[in-house]
Amino acid sequence: MKYRADIDGLRAVAIILVLIYHGGLSLFPAGFIGVDVFFVISGFLITTIIHESLITGNFSVLNFYKRRLWRLQPVFICCLLVTTLFAGLFFLPEDLIQYSKSARKTSLFLSNVYFNKTTTGYFSPDTRQLPLLHTWSLAIEWQCYLILPLVMYALHRIFRNYLMVIVCLLTVVCFSLCLHYSKTQPAQTYYQLSSRVFEFLIGSCIALMPMKEVVINKPFLNVVGGLALILILYFASIDHLLLGYPNWYAFSVCIATGFLLALGKFSPTQSCVKLLSLKPLVFIGLLSYSLYIWHWPVFALLRYYSVAESPTVLLAAYGLIFVVAYFSWKYIEQPARRFKSMQFRYTLLSLLFVPIVFIHLSAHLITHYNGFPSRFNKELVFIYQQLQHYASVQRPQCMSGDTGEINSQCLLGSTQKNSKTGLLIGDSFSNHYWALWIRSGKALTCLFWRKGFHLVSFCPVFTSTIGGITKINLICNVMSKLRNIIV
Repeated sequence: MKYRADIDGLRAVAIILVLIYHGGLSLFPAGFIGVDVFFVISGFLITTIIHESLITGNFSVLNFYKRRLWRLQPVFICCLLVTTLFAGLFFLPEDLIQYSKSARKTSLFLSNVYFNKTTTGYFSPDTRQLPLLHTWSLAIEWQCYLILPLVMYALHRIFRNYLMVIVCLLTVVCFSLCLHYSKTQPAQTYYQLSSRVFEFLIGSCIALMPMKEVVINKPFLNVVGGLALILILYFASIDHLLLGYPNWYAFSVCIATGFLLALGKFSPTQSCVKLLSLKPLVFIGLLSYSLYIWHWPVFALLRYYSVAESPTVLLAAYGLIFVVAYFSWKYIEQPARRFKSMQFRYTLLSLLFVPIVFIHLSAHLITHYNGFPSRFNKELVFIYQQLQHYASVQRPQCMSGDTGEINSQCLLGSTQKNSKTGLLIGDSFSNHYWALWIRSGKALTCLFWRKGFHLVSFCPVFTSTIGGITKINLICNVMSKLRNIIV
């Protein structure tokens, strides 16, 4: 595939949006859509590579996986090792244990599944100190990489003349599935592969379209390109996109990205393509993978230590991220390209088997020795032991269950047979006061059951209603009405 500088420029736009959003800046409150842009680009690139190889007859699934491994794994492994080192030095025992669990799943490209089960949602406050949270997108990338080449190969062999039509139909089906999950499982849909496949497939559709055979007026293409870029920036500036995302907003972002990718296939070069090909943007785009891999652990560690995110601190953090990303690109990404000719079995051994074994052994030791509390001084260890002593075994049960159902596993307070019954209604903040409900319940001989709305982040019990007709909004509105009835 011929190199296109505008794609690196588009990567730069995506990573800038992500960096601004994760830095907590208000300029782009929906900057997380940069990840959607990355997914479309990935779908476009890998489909182009696979399709060209299939046409020339030199396609190899093993060679494809080997190239992907050498492209992504070296920096990822380094980040995982460095983050594990910092967690081992500074995390409290229980936090280190939880980190080791996430590292274990991350090494297997299952972090999206793990965080979907262990957090109350991507946008909830409890995720801001998780150093490996951002790897959910890399997990989805790899899950798509495992599926897409095989699907493309099968379709090319059986339906070669209808390949583009079938891929477009699959895109529609997958997006319909995404909308279904967005309405029925709004809190879980963000991390799901099934909700993201359509984004890769939109890129695949653009890759398979014979743009060179299409004759379109150049001024019209320039207008389309400008509008597509403006649309991406506009959606990034909207502050209410997170409910039920990905949804129609994500589809619009992906279509706009698809238009920008398609413009690069036309000749002569369009104005928007020239804009995205500017050297500063291309340079940032070249660093985009390293920037993405390293930026979140920096922010997460700052927040773990409750460092005030002043302008000076943020500026220093961004500076550190760019410096680390540059050296990562220059001394890890670039040299790793030389090893793409290595035999596949040695690639698997060095880039998958060894790191996975190391992370799993580390996680086992961390769990076995209770997070190594002896790393800290005696006073801190005593405080930690006191916290563990008063920690309720019921609390994890209060963070599980199906949305909208009575959580019978979450029982707070008195467990005597003649106890009165109370109902606790709220979002994840109500779980913060679990100790209060336990003490109050025992004092009042009252057993609290918790209403299972805890899985929906950003759903406080207000007296007013919110939003449109989606399940997440309906749940919040039902909670509000229930509160009004009780009050």
